[in-house]
Amino acid sequence: MEDRMVRYKAKGVVVSYPDNPIPGKDRELIPRDATVRILAEKLGSIGITLPVTESDFEKISEFFSSEEATWANAAACGDEYDERYLEDVSNGFDDFFLEEGDYIDTEKLNQRIKYMSKSS
Repeated sequence: MEDRMVRYKAKGVVVSYPDNPIPGKDRELIPRDATVRILAEKLGSIGITLPVTESDFEKISEFFSSEEATWANAAACGDEYDERYLEDVSNGFDDFFLEEGDYIDTEKLNQRIKYMSKSS
């Protein structure tokens, strides 16, 4: 049976509530395209390689958090900054902020990263 897809209002990230969830994990978070595109571009500078695994999520979160802080500081100081990129890295942090019961399907994520790498 097909998974039901809904929009998680607090984050704006797509969440799937699978009919047959992984035990203890009932919400699949699906990172936004912009998040995956940034990951595809910055994978090496983050210090991770394909395939991305759950153990890489902390580094990914730290990367997005650091980027958000850097660009938000530039905005606050009146420096020139890319407003779209700031929004995308802020969303990227949210996309990898997993609460209890949340998970990201790493197989799907790796496929999307590979696709985004080819289309860049």
